[in-house]
Amino acid sequence: MTIISEQKRCLVISCSRTKENAPEPLPAMQRYTGPMYKVLHRYLREKPEEANHLAVYILSARHGLIDSQIPILPYDQKMTPARAAELHTDVLRKAQQELALSDCAEIFLAMGQTYLLALDGLEPLLSENTKLVIASGSAGKKLTELRNWLWGISPVTPLVEEKAVVSSAEKVTVVLRGHTLALTTAEATENLKTGLTLAPSASRQLRSWYIEIDGEKISPKWAAQYLFGVPVGDFSADEARRVLRRMGLSCYRT
Repeated sequence: MTIISEQKRCLVISCSRTKENAPEPLPAMQRYTGPMYKVLHRYLREKPEEANHLAVYILSARHGLIDSQIPILPYDQKMTPARAAELHTDVLRKAQQELALSDCAEIFLAMGQTYLLALDGLEPLLSENTKLVIASGSAGKKLTELRNWLWGISPVTPLVEEKAVVSSAEKVTVVLRGHTLALTTAEATENLKTGLTLAPSASRQLRSWYIEIDGEKISPKWAAQYLFGVPVGDFSADEARRVLRRMGLSCYRT
């Protein structure tokens, strides 16, 4: 990946457990001291000219989505699914104000699955010209992807929505617009394989996203419609990807 110095990019990074304990307010980017922040601070030191075109926001369990230069006091609060749900509305409102209206060529989300819950629904708010990339995999892999993205060392993996941690032998109850399903990942996959033999044309009408079934790229909205029996016009693409991820089906960007 070649970085164009004039091209504006945006990094959204989660807060870290480790923090500076100074009692006075510090800029948020200085308050946090976790591994991702060490990578970020190194980049800012080594690439000051390119850093001028990088906007950095922080998703905090206490403060929500904030500019990295906002002064904050020390605190101790963990991000949980319940807390992410509490923050969701305000975080998306701030994201629409700050990110969706920006002219960023790329937005990179460096955070775990629980933090991503607070940003669920971000993609439909973005311009078609803005590429959304989400770090995936283990903490170490996310760290490597962040470093590569910042320095432009190599392309980030095309997987931009991490698969939910679900065992293929574990039934997961998922709801889409009032329709409830309880399936294992394997059962959902087998159902979709059957569906592909009935409606192969509609299933392969891709837009920005796809899932893979037997090596074939399948429309997430078609998959959700087939599994839940809900008309495609009654739910969004974002909702489709959400329920598929819950069932253990990874979503990829084309």
